[in-house]
Amino acid sequence: MKTLTQKVPDLAVRLLLSVRARADRLMAEPEAGIDSSTEKAIYIVGGVVLGLAVIGLVTAFVNGYLAKLP
Repeated sequence: MKTLTQKVPDLAVRLLLSVRARADRLMAEPEAGIDSSTEKAIYIVGGVVLGLAVIGLVTAFVNGYLAKLP
């Protein structure tokens, strides 16, 4: 069984290699995903508008229901 003094350097090396590999992949394809960004923006804006509409409808319903109470 490894001790803590052996596990920490191993973890640091694995973390460094993982970060380096991800950075290399990012530099190899810097424009990846840029073509679908407009679709994502439309979905995000649509989701926000839909969420605000639902919140507004719930608020209106609750206010109307509370107005009917004696």
